[in-house]
Amino acid sequence: MRILSLADHPNVLAAESGGYFFYPALSHLRAARLLDRTPEHWTDQETSAMQQVFQSCSDNFRHLIGAAQAAGKRAVIKEHAPFLIRPEVRAEFVHGRGRRRRQQQQQQPQPRPQLIATPSKMNIEIGAYSHSSAPGNGNETVLPDEVLLQCVPAFLIRHPALAFPPTTD
Repeated sequence: MRILSLADHPNVLAAESGGYFFYPALSHLRAARLLDRTPEHWTDQETSAMQQVFQSCSDNFRHLIGAAQAAGKRAVIKEHAPFLIRPEVRAEFVHGRGRRRRQQQQQQPQPRPQLIATPSKMNIEIGAYSHSSAPGNGNETVLPDEVLLQCVPAFLIRHPALAFPPTTD
């Protein structure tokens, strides 16, 4: 966020933390050990808690966008793509594709792995838009297409050598 020097741009609004609105959802997935199981194996309480975390994240996200619009400014949001990935997509990657890769390494005939058949239990609402994802629509995030289509992504790639402070030895 320092690269963008947002404080020098009066026409933008950003969260003081820079963003990471959906980090709490990933943190909850890890803390509750939900990454160990696919969403269809979560209890109703686990699903409800995950839904609440995602909704809280999206509410904070929506709040910044609304505040920027009300002030006639652009919202600048810092987010890492993995924070936005739907739980069932993450589960398919971890539990499905990884299994497929191991089978290929063993050179055994492999059955075609099934995608998670149950639709997402996550229903995220952002403003007037709701996203209850259906498998196969191409959008693997928790954000509705309508929200994503209003965004202009900027990719900031830090030079690897500059990621570490210089040593004074």
